[in-house]
Amino acid sequence: MPYRGAAPAINDLIAGHVKIAWLGPTATVAQYKEGNLRLLAQAGAQRAPYLPDIPTLEEAGFKGMVLEMWFAAFVPKGTPAAIVTRLNAEMANALADPAMKESFNRGSMETAGGAPEDLGRLAREDSVKYERLVREFNIRAN
Repeated sequence: MPYRGAAPAINDLIAGHVKIAWLGPTATVAQYKEGNLRLLAQAGAQRAPYLPDIPTLEEAGFKGMVLEMWFAAFVPKGTPAAIVTRLNAEMANALADPAMKESFNRGSMETAGGAPEDLGRLAREDSVKYERLVREFNIRAN
């Protein structure tokens, strides 16, 4: 059942109005660490460093189930390669900064970077994967 955000979903989960929820780490880790929630699995390919005791979906028996959330910066098609290269280098520098990494870690997120081509490949692969999942599970928009 869709919710209007993680906060109402967590409130209903803690209150016992719902028995299970699929929520991101930013919303759940603090409640888990306070003992208010039990985490069953995480959706990444590997265990997150801030949740080393929580298995991945793969480890929990859901083979091939990797559902990672990511954020990225995009520019319009046709942006000159020199600008893309410079933006990528500046972002890589920012993501490598220990203060930036710590800030992300406090929000239960990890920093990553890479070549623009890697991001393009990831976006295309995820698009294919989620299209397949929508078909397989017969997911419909309300």
